[in-house]
Amino acid sequence: MKSTPRTLIAATLLVAALGWPAPSHAILGFLKKDLEKAPSGTELRSQESAAIALYNQASSKEKAGKHEDARKILEDVVREYPLTETASKSQFEIGQLREKEGKPSKAFDAYQDFVDNYKGSSLFGSAVKRQYEIAMAGHQMDEGKFLLFSSKPQPSRLVEMFEAITKNAPFSAYAPLAQYTVGEVYEGQDDTSKAVEAFQKVVEDYPNNPKAAEAQYQIGQLLTSAGEKGNNDQAHLQKTREAYEEFLIQFPENALATDAKQQLTAIQAKEVAKSFEIAQFYEKTGNYKAATIYYKDVAKYPGASQYQQAEERIAALSQYVAATSGEARPVAVAAAVDVKNRDDYLGPPAPDLAKVANKPSMRTSLDDVAPIPAPEPALPERAASAPASPSPAAAQQTPSAPAPVPATAAASSGLALPAPPGAAPASPDVKMPDAPKPLAEPPAPSDLPEINVSKSAEE
Repeated sequence: MKSTPRTLIAATLLVAALGWPAPSHAILGFLKKDLEKAPSGTELRSQESAAIALYNQASSKEKAGKHEDARKILEDVVREYPLTETASKSQFEIGQLREKEGKPSKAFDAYQDFVDNYKGSSLFGSAVKRQYEIAMAGHQMDEGKFLLFSSKPQPSRLVEMFEAITKNAPFSAYAPLAQYTVGEVYEGQDDTSKAVEAFQKVVEDYPNNPKAAEAQYQIGQLLTSAGEKGNNDQAHLQKTREAYEEFLIQFPENALATDAKQQLTAIQAKEVAKSFEIAQFYEKTGNYKAATIYYKDVAKYPGASQYQQAEERIAALSQYVAATSGEARPVAVAAAVDVKNRDDYLGPPAPDLAKVANKPSMRTSLDDVAPIPAPEPALPERAASAPASPSPAAAQQTPSAPAPVPATAAASSGLALPAPPGAAPASPDVKMPDAPKPLAEPPAPSDLPEINVSKSAEE
């Protein structure tokens, strides 16, 4: 006889009609495995009686201090009579006995078996609570708060425990606490990336929980610490600033808001210093437009220590550009124009249909193909002669004196700008040499004497 959905429904209805207290999910799980062995109502009552008898034996063993013997009897109850109410209670007590044996990790696993198989039990909340307390005992061993473990569990095991709690009861009070502790575990391992990810999950999944504010603030703290250890580029500073700004937006009344504002002030100072440093680099390399952009970023903060220097450099660059272009205008960067949001914007210009229609045509005859030009003939070779002397212009050419630095480009930073085109020589006393006189024209080829090469000379 094969298992069918009709058999499954009939068996479930039979158990419900008898009013048997066993959890329905356990019954369904058992029937899915082997429908042919589904017990009847009479068999369930018989199994319950046998399970109670074994449970009483385990209780006697426990009272006598024989925890291991009691646990083995309870394991027999769960294995032989999984559909009984006594089985769910026995599984919970297996976890308690594991704790008494001093094996908290195995106790956590025993409670996990209870959570997986008996979700409808009234002891479900107690099992999740014990799991959280066991996991926290392992996490807080360094603080000496709850010495349940003989040795501190591995971080990977702690993460596994806390993640199991959030999965077992995602809407319980323990879920945000467990998820927050996952971030603390990764933080203790200096794994900033995973720690930030864990704290971010607290903010996203439990925004109304008090732990959400702590998690968002902790993200900023982790990024700040990473910056102090060397990762302090512009992108990282911006990411850190955004973390604190997000905290102030979501939790403006939180007690940590004042500290978050102080952190933002410190980050702003770092960003200004970084912009000033980049501006100096671009000015030294001659990219004055880029230098002006970064100096103007610094000039947005009048309270910054580099503000006065940035203003001076902007003025110096403006005068230099005016001198080189012949126009008295300040150095400015064109602002981006939002064309799409203008009232008269009708979309991109239409294509030129004449150009689109004028496609290249195929060559259909030899007349359409331009002839390949003939190769040029070889030029006649001249007789060997003495090496040519340098031209008068090259012989008399004198390098020009270096142009002076404009006085307007001097600033407190010590940077100097090149002289604009057409600047005066460095010293008015230096006299340039006169232009050389042209040499006489060389004789024509016909006036040259004929060279008579003799046979002896050839030898």
